[in-house]
Amino acid sequence: MKNNENEKGQSLFEMVLAIAIMTMIIVAVVILASNAIRNSSFSKNKTLSSRYSQEAIEGLRGERDTS
Repeated sequence: MKNNENEKGQSLFEMVLAIAIMTMIIVAVVILASNAIRNSSFSKNKTLSSRYSQEAIEGLRGERDTS
């Protein structure tokens, strides 16, 4: 009869451990998704910045050549 009580305690411990592992995995996935969104936004802004600076340079060169 004592052996049966130990098995119940062990399964409870396994359940808590499994929940902790799943929580860590979910947190890791959320952090990775957040970093991916942040990097995507940074790349978008950097691309726009490069495009606008290229347009400004072309405009200044065009103005220089017409003067």
